[in-house]
Amino acid sequence: MTTDGAVTSGSSSPQLSSSGESLSIGKLTADRPSQLICTAACCQQSLALQQSPYRGYVPEDFPTRQLGDRSFLSTWLQKFPWLTYCTSRRAAFCHFCRISADIQVVGKEKPDRAFQKSGFSNWKKAIEKFNAHEKSSSHIAAMKFVMSRSNTSSESVTQQLITQLASDQQRRRSNMLTVLSSIRYLARQGLALQGSPQTEGNLIQLLELRAEDRPELKSFIRNKRYISPEIVNELLKLMSHQILRDSLEEISAARYFGIIVDETKDEAGKEQLCICIRWVDKNFGVHEDPVGLYNVSATTGENIYQVLQDVLIRLGLPMSRCHGQGYDGASNMSGKHSGVAKRICDNIGLALYVHCFAHSLNLALQDTTKMVDLVGDALTTVQLLYNLIARNSVQRVERLRTIVSNLQSASGGPNNKAVECSGKVIKPLCPTRWTVREKAIAAVVSKYEAILHMTDELKSLQGDARTEALGLHCTMLRFETYLGLKISLEIFSVTENLSRQLQTKGIDARTVRVAVQTCENYLKNLRSNKHFDRLYSEALSWSQDLTEPPRLPRTRKPP
Repeated sequence: MTTDGAVTSGSSSPQLSSSGESLSIGKLTADRPSQLICTAACCQQSLALQQSPYRGYVPEDFPTRQLGDRSFLSTWLQKFPWLTYCTSRRAAFCHFCRISADIQVVGKEKPDRAFQKSGFSNWKKAIEKFNAHEKSSSHIAAMKFVMSRSNTSSESVTQQLITQLASDQQRRRSNMLTVLSSIRYLARQGLALQGSPQTEGNLIQLLELRAEDRPELKSFIRNKRYISPEIVNELLKLMSHQILRDSLEEISAARYFGIIVDETKDEAGKEQLCICIRWVDKNFGVHEDPVGLYNVSATTGENIYQVLQDVLIRLGLPMSRCHGQGYDGASNMSGKHSGVAKRICDNIGLALYVHCFAHSLNLALQDTTKMVDLVGDALTTVQLLYNLIARNSVQRVERLRTIVSNLQSASGGPNNKAVECSGKVIKPLCPTRWTVREKAIAAVVSKYEAILHMTDELKSLQGDARTEALGLHCTMLRFETYLGLKISLEIFSVTENLSRQLQTKGIDARTVRVAVQTCENYLKNLRSNKHFDRLYSEALSWSQDLTEPPRLPRTRKPP
């Protein structure tokens, strides 16, 4: 046999089929009038085999060819599954490239004629050429073509459509699960899903980021139908309903529960009622699960009671199993005659009402500090400093940071007694929660000297800012201001720790009593001469270079 369609003579040589015959290659059939096919067993088996692994005819011994003693090695057939060997030509071929020789298969590189038609026999560079051919685009394109034709040619058109539909459904299902996991992540982190424009939203940007690892996701998110605001909101609602159903199953299994209710206004000015269920599992673990925010038309005790009844009925929780209720001290909630607590107790005698301990502590601290001028004036100074420096002026905040940094450098490090640069430079006081004011007071105390320099600079301004800066500077030069801040910091630090402990989910009545008693004893000790002398000495030592010397109040002469 010779290459390129030449026919050899002799009985021992394999015969070639005529150019006008129809060629059947396994399950593939095509007319190739320009190709003469060898009828030897090795070539016929090489072309007919369509199942993996692709092996041609494997003789026991491979004869050498022309140069030296080199020959084809049988191990190459194991290493390169696409390789076949022709005993008549004593050359190697590529199984996929031979089948697709006369078919225009698209590839970036031109097919290698040696592996496709003439045969490869340069055994010295066999491994190098085999590796190069295996990575070539023409070989990959031929392999994909043969595999696709081999897998689908035996199926009917209907079966092929069904298979394709199932594959598309599986791909879309996988992509939809990716969208769901992205929505769940953003909802868990409390981040907005949509943006303006929509392409700049967190959900779209997260999906585009994940599409870098999953290319098939790019085409899926181009179809805006699956990630439209309506679909996303519906998915969020389904997730919330499923979470609520799971929580209600556990609450129902625990049988008895308590309710915690509070109302607040949202940004739109609508009154929202927050309802939380407190329950204990069989392992005595305490759980507090919010069940939703509900819009109320009025905040009267009767209206809130009706809304609460309606919510519990919809959740499938009988009011008779409610053995506890906790609210703030507002009259509509805890009123003795028409409050929500009174209405529930009239129907269910076991629903014990408890005024929120954290709210009680907040009210007690608020009333107490108003009665002590030293502490009240210190808190007022903290808020006024925030209004002057940090409320509406970024430049003043940056200037204060620069002063703090300069003072640190001058003192040789951040351990200066009145200069620290960690955290915010200055913070506002919380207007409603008195037990979370420690950080605002500590920021002023730790940067007292820097704030003095800042107010001194602001005296050069014009208008109301100059008047405020002048007044605050004179106030901060007084020793009583620094002493009031130190005492306030001592009081609010211990009360803030108590407030955090009271709001712990798993706290019990005994632990609450111990914590309250400990805080009460500590505050009583602060009123002793020993502890007051300690605070006074510390304040005097820290402020000796910052404020004026302390002055005792002038005593009146007896008449």
